[in-house]
Amino acid sequence: MREKIMALALALAMMTGCSVKTAVSSDKDYSSETENGTSSSASVSSVTESSAPETEMNSSDSKAESNDVTNDNGGKEMKVHFLDVGQGDSIFIELPDDKTMLIDASEKEYADRITTYIYSCGYSSLDYVVATHPHSDHIGGMADVIGSFIVGNVILSPATHTTKTYTNMLTAIDQSGAKVTLGIAGKEIFSDGDLSAVAIAPVTEDYSDLNNSSVMVMLTYGDKKFLFTGDAEEEEERTVTADVKCDVLKVGHHGSSTSTSSAFLAAASPEYAVISCGMGNSYGHPHTETIDKLKKAGINIYRTDLQGDIIMTCDGEKITVNAEPSAAGGASSGESKSETTKASTTTKVTATTVTEKPAEENPVSYSYVLNTNTMKIHRAGCSSVSQMSEENKGYTNDYDGAIAQGYEPCKRCKP
Repeated sequence: MREKIMALALALAMMTGCSVKTAVSSDKDYSSETENGTSSSASVSSVTESSAPETEMNSSDSKAESNDVTNDNGGKEMKVHFLDVGQGDSIFIELPDDKTMLIDASEKEYADRITTYIYSCGYSSLDYVVATHPHSDHIGGMADVIGSFIVGNVILSPATHTTKTYTNMLTAIDQSGAKVTLGIAGKEIFSDGDLSAVAIAPVTEDYSDLNNSSVMVMLTYGDKKFLFTGDAEEEEERTVTADVKCDVLKVGHHGSSTSTSSAFLAAASPEYAVISCGMGNSYGHPHTETIDKLKKAGINIYRTDLQGDIIMTCDGEKITVNAEPSAAGGASSGESKSETTKASTTTKVTATTVTEKPAEENPVSYSYVLNTNTMKIHRAGCSSVSQMSEENKGYTNDYDGAIAQGYEPCKRCKP
């Protein structure tokens, strides 16, 4: 993986919106562990906070060359990259003090893209990594990404999970030596003059709902504020007591109708809204209700499914974007479906795990294809999938759930 990253880094630097830097290297082992690799030795106790002072998080030693891009007033720029990672979230931030921040890492299949993108920007370290909550479309690639960089600090949701994806992430964090902090309301991630980041949620101590246990981060640079919401829905939005007024809102839960309530949107009153979702995703994100709310409020809307990587550059006084706002409407309205099921379809196994493919569905929205006859689980791109009869196909994003129900990994694609 390291060789591939370094070979592509210089070429991709000209294609991405990253600051122009010299590609850097690290002494770390960049080999990726597969989802069926060595069992995790990490435990839930790994997420407990270290005893270091709250305001003195670790700073990675390996830095890229200083960012010499300045505005007319002599201030350095901050770049926020909302990456196009399908039906998931991943946000890479080049802070103006030459440090870096990563919020989420989408599904495992996007780990290489995220890692290569960051390397193409000239970084071998991540100073702050935030895993907003344990769903795989936010942390699926986290183990591989963390294993590919020198990592200073990891901020985790207090909500935990028992999936292999989650425990693999904990193992990678343990091996990285990063300081671990729980991202709860009021937790300061960093603060230096006119640059700061603070968690404003979760507020309550009920972490039974993973979406509503999302770490919400307010990033401030000069006069401008960016609010990152993970998959927070209206239930969590109502609990926030901090000021949510911002210039840029990362719309909650991929634009679902269960997020971005009218009251929350009015309080935030952003100029820009970014929705991270996958083209033709099976959940119908973003929903019509959410798009209509944003349009009615006169907010400039940007979407990764339609516009690819959205890159915002901020000098503390103004924000510029690499694309024009989207005028597209939303998808079918309605409540968000489960992370691993589709409504109004007949399931071949337990309903909360896998579903048959409706005629209109785009199977690219799923990470895994199930053969309900042989009880094998395949990667979506496995050559065996084309040989399967349609009546024997099932689809899921929940690898662990399928294994728990008796499915075995395909020996060809080794999911």
